[in-house]
Amino acid sequence: MTTEKTPATSPEDAKPCIRCGYRADGDAKPNEEDRKEYLRCLLGGKLYQKTFPLYDGQFSITFRQTSNREVETINGLLFKLASAEKNYAFAEDISLKLKMMIGLVELKTSNGPLGKVGAVELDLTKDCDTLVAEVNRMYAERFGALPEAVSHLMGRTFVMFNDIQTLLIRSGFDEDFWKGAGLR
Repeated sequence: MTTEKTPATSPEDAKPCIRCGYRADGDAKPNEEDRKEYLRCLLGGKLYQKTFPLYDGQFSITFRQTSNREVETINGLLFKLASAEKNYAFAEDISLKLKMMIGLVELKTSNGPLGKVGAVELDLTKDCDTLVAEVNRMYAERFGALPEAVSHLMGRTFVMFNDIQTLLIRSGFDEDFWKGAGLR
């Protein structure tokens, strides 16, 4: 079955990042190794991850897929914020912070790791103000001391990772996927 090939997002739909102005317009493309690794993870029941080496390998960021349980946590928080009587116009920002903290596997330079990575635990039975404060506190503890440029790099790389993931999922419906994965 062959499907029409379209980018992850169209340029008209892409919203620029409020921090760095980067537009997620589908310029990230999975390579053959991405396809092979994605397929290995999918068939092996593992979470796909990808490392982005930057500055000639002096800096790297690794993100991984979120699990269904983690997506439930993110969606639970968003639902709770949307259902609150207060206007949480910043729910998308809180969601992005949570997604980045959950998906970040490693952030390092040639001199060693930066910031803190690890499990994110949220008790969704708490009220919205408490949950928002917890997400902001965790984000500040993990990344607050880092230069602003690192936040730009994390955000742009996170968008690229999600674009690649979206394209890998879509390409699973295309018979050319197998050729690109080195299996034909």
